Amino acid sequence: MSTNAKEARFRQQFTGKSSTDAIRAGDDVVVISGATISSKSITIGVRRAVALVSVLLRDSQPTLTAARF
Repeated sequence: MSTNAKEARFRQQFTGKSSTDAIRAGDDVVVISGATISSKSITIGVRRAVALVSVLLRDSQPTLTAARF
């Protein structure tokens, strides 16, 4: 994983996202230059996690309140 993917400025892009947001690398998530695969993989993981939380909480719009992943 790129060290840039661990930086707050990358992680903060996911704060406030909900299951109704697209959460797509290159669209609403800026990919890291030279770390496209890491950026896309992390974005997919976050999208899946938000969907899982939505199902587990039976809430149609859970949001990430802190980028701690």
